[in-house]
Amino acid sequence: MNDCFRGYVLRTVDYKDNDLILSILTEDEIVTVLARGTKKINSKRKSLTHPYSYCEFEVTKSKGGHLALSGGVLLNYPSKVEKSLTLILLLSILSHYILNLNETIFGYYLFTTSLKLIEEEANPKLILLAILNEIAGHEGLMFNVDECVKCGSKKSIVHFSYDEGGFCCKNCSNHHQNKEYLSQMRILLKINLSNCDKIDTVTGTTNEVIIRLIEALEDRAGIKFNAKSMLLATINKED
Repeated sequence: MNDCFRGYVLRTVDYKDNDLILSILTEDEIVTVLARGTKKINSKRKSLTHPYSYCEFEVTKSKGGHLALSGGVLLNYPSKVEKSLTLILLLSILSHYILNLNETIFGYYLFTTSLKLIEEEANPKLILLAILNEIAGHEGLMFNVDECVKCGSKKSIVHFSYDEGGFCCKNCSNHHQNKEYLSQMRILLKINLSNCDKIDTVTGTTNEVIIRLIEALEDRAGIKFNAKSMLLATINKED
């Protein structure tokens, strides 16, 4: 008896000469499926194995509970991803993060919302920044850009500190930064997947925030980002 479900192909792994093992993200879980013969050029099911494609999968279950791909329909493929190396690397990093998550609901939200923004042609850097801010919030690493992190004052903010965790006022810090930089930091660190398409410009501070967020998530949350070096080189090159 065949079962059907819908999901996104997060990862494909070579298996034997002509087979692939698919990791498929659904609303409820990540499903592992063996796709026999799909590496062959003339395979009728090859379209069901493209990374990030959204498909309806038909599978058979063995006595041991393993799933094998028996058919299906390609419902959507995010072709706009191919126009930007940043987007390709962004989805690679996001997929890797989701595969190591214990909470599929959050992962499904991140992935589906990011794809929607890509289809709407939102700025790739701002999508990446929004994802990092969302992950930071999920991991409890939000930076306070509403008040001084030391005394709670909303007045006379003069400094932003990654180490301190946000804004500092003149009574709590001897360092001073210009108002334009502080304003940019407040905007950038409040970007998320629900508002990043409403931001029109990317400032020179955007790359700095992306890099420091990745460092913070690696150092403080133990998250490892695959393709990090290539991604950082790409966003710097695209300026």
